[in-house]
This record gives sequence, structure tokens and C-alpha cells, in this order.
Amino acid sequence: MSDAMQQQAPNKLRSRKAIGPVRSSQCWHNSVFYRSATQRILDRLTPADVRCLIRLLDSINRAGDFQLVFPAATSRATAQYLNYFRNPGY
Repeated sequence: MSDAMQQQAPNKLRSRKAIGPVRSSQCWHNSVFYRSATQRILDRLTPADVRCLIRLLDSINRAGDFQLVFPAATSRATAQYLNYFRNPGY
């Protein structure tokens, strides 16, 4: 191992040790934010929104090991499939 690599290796190890508590704190703050954001979204859902979500979850469950084509995993891929629809269904 070169001298430069030996000097960099301990620095990387030290920074990873310091990341643990910071990462834990960030995860906690993120989870609190997402819980409150999720609750605000759920409070604003209309009955039609709930029915749409239920249909989506049912289709995901029926897919099993198959990969869903629409809605796709990314918004870019989903946008490509929207060209095949006359009007958005939502």
C-alpha cells in the first residue's frame, strides 16, 4: 500500500465512526418528518383518492413476481407510457 493510501485509510475509518451517531440522528429526524407528512397527506385524501390507492395496491399484490409496466418504477418511464392513453385516468 502506498504512503498516500495508508494516510487516507485511517481518515476514512475515523469519518465512518463519526457518521454512526449522526446518521442515527438524521434517520430519527427523517422518520419524524415522514410520519407527520404522511399523516397530513392521509388527512387530506378524498374517498376517491382512497379507492384509487386501494386499486393500485391490489394490482401490485396481484402482480406477484411480475414487474409492473404501468405505473413504472420511475417517473420518466411512466411518462413514456402515458403516450398510449387518450386521457389520464385520474
